[in-house]
Amino acid sequence: MILLINFLPFFSFIVLNLFGRYLGRKFCLSYSVMSLIISFLVSVWFFFEVIDGNIIEIQLFNWINNGNLIVNFSFIIDSLSVIFCLLISMITSLILIYSLDYLNGDPYHVKFFSYLNFFAFSMLTMVLSKNYLVMFLGWEGVGLASYLLVNFWDTRNLANKSALKAVIFNRIGDIFFFAFLALMFIGYGSFDFSVIFPLASQVKYQILLGFNFNEVLSLFILIAAMAKSAQIFLHPWLPDAMEGPTPVSALLHSATMVTAGLFLILRSFSIISTAPMICFSISIIGLATSLISSFTGLYQYDIKRIIAFSTCSQLGFILFSIGLGNLKFGLFHLFNHAFFKALLFLCAGSVIHACLEQDIRKMGGLWKFLPLTYVSMLIASLSLAGFPFLSGYYSKDLVLQGSYALLSDFAISIAIISAISSFLSSFYSFRLIYFVFFGENHITKNNLKGLHEGSFFLYFPLIFLCVLSIVSGFLFKDIFILSGFFKDSLFSPIGLDRISDVEFIPDVVKLIPTIASLSGIVVVYFIYSNISPNILNLSKKFRLIQNHLVKKLFFDPIYYNYLYVPMMNFHLNFSYKTLDKGLFEKVGPFGLYQGIDFIQFKLQKLHTNKIYQGLIFILTMFIFLILFYYLEDATLLLLFLIIYDFFD
Repeated sequence: MILLINFLPFFSFIVLNLFGRYLGRKFCLSYSVMSLIISFLVSVWFFFEVIDGNIIEIQLFNWINNGNLIVNFSFIIDSLSVIFCLLISMITSLILIYSLDYLNGDPYHVKFFSYLNFFAFSMLTMVLSKNYLVMFLGWEGVGLASYLLVNFWDTRNLANKSALKAVIFNRIGDIFFFAFLALMFIGYGSFDFSVIFPLASQVKYQILLGFNFNEVLSLFILIAAMAKSAQIFLHPWLPDAMEGPTPVSALLHSATMVTAGLFLILRSFSIISTAPMICFSISIIGLATSLISSFTGLYQYDIKRIIAFSTCSQLGFILFSIGLGNLKFGLFHLFNHAFFKALLFLCAGSVIHACLEQDIRKMGGLWKFLPLTYVSMLIASLSLAGFPFLSGYYSKDLVLQGSYALLSDFAISIAIISAISSFLSSFYSFRLIYFVFFGENHITKNNLKGLHEGSFFLYFPLIFLCVLSIVSGFLFKDIFILSGFFKDSLFSPIGLDRISDVEFIPDVVKLIPTIASLSGIVVVYFIYSNISPNILNLSKKFRLIQNHLVKKLFFDPIYYNYLYVPMMNFHLNFSYKTLDKGLFEKVGPFGLYQGIDFIQFKLQKLHTNKIYQGLIFILTMFIFLILFYYLEDATLLLLFLIIYDFFD
């Protein structure tokens, strides 16, 4: 039964790729959607099983059995994995339905659906895995699927570059994940969770520069997760991954790719919790990512790129909460975030589908033409900003309040950070809404004539996600926060349950994020509804900062000029010219060819039909045989050539 969750999408991927041209487009698309819907229904069934306290395990076969290395291809369904299965299967199903109309007419429609099924299969395999080696299989599959989908329109040069950029940055994470696996086997002798997690607190020996074993493991996990979840310094690939179709962006940002790194940290927190320094680093990295991404998103004009930076920001806050040990708060926000982020991207896709444009400066006044899209994006933006009683309000405020309760010594700093975060989230969300749906209409006349809402397949996922963006926080708060639902899957000796501490936070502090969110909406209205000369003069004073934010803090030029170009020059001059075409060629194929050619040339000279040279050769061979017992073979050969050259 468990296998239906992840192998139904896999079979769909196989069928669509091998037999798609024979089965027909309609059958293939319907079969693909039904596979994910059935996977979602099976996940719901297991969700109720896990609520009753059951943990289901299944072993398919013995994968590796070599000496001390024994790895079973096995899966587990516990509270953590079933939540991710629900998210992945539900959102992928909605995105497949959305794509029925969004990519209608594309000649590679069936191939796109097969890639989406493979993406879902890889992510589901990762979250269901019972050991790190099977998890690594799903991890690599997610990276491959993201490359195929971002580069789906492979005739576009930007799509090629963006896909390669994503692969290169994620390859950094793959290297550290692989190093983590190697070190894990050396230290624990197993990859199985049931063996590793109970022993994690007992492994304390030092291995490198004063760091103990678990600290090094935790560092490798952190770097792998940073690359996959687009955290600071390893985040530039995510905004550029917008070159793929919009449904890909929705899936990649909500339920799959970027959540894979967070899942790795959540699943491995029993190891990470033994390394307080790494936990602190996780929080700092998450907080820095959140603030920098929020500021950068203020000056972007590509509708999908703005939402992409909001993803980086929200993932940073989730990581900040996890690093502090508030795992349930972070996971709850990750759950709610998936709904309103998928909704934001699908709304952006609806706008792009209608306007054939992604630059928000070329839009405006669309609320009359796309009322459903406008209402949906408004609800998603309000939820993202933490507006009261929407899903984001319940989880985002808990993240900030949990950090406030834990870091009481830094209470003022946490309060300021929470206010800045809520203000920025609200500001860039409603700046997007103002540019797209209000103000002057900048759309060309030809595009304006064809403006309309999409078909049922476009607006059904929007309505469904709208409802979830409103009620998911209220409906699931008790399960995530108050119940013991995660007691068998999340291990945090630092502080898994902080809800009691949150209750004692002053009400004024609790209201700070809400007030900041409302302030962001008001500021957007006053700035953009009537831009006064005073605002323009003020903006000119901060032009340098604006330029840095527009250019995304110059991460791409810095990496290109100070990492990429020097590395390419090094590889050209040393690796290629000195080693490959130099040393390796001379001692390898080219050198072997020259040596054989030289010997052949010398031996050729022996056949001259001259008597005196034949006698010299016989004399040389006689001396050679006499000295055979006294000299090494290499020396003999050298001596033979010297004597022969002398007489020649």
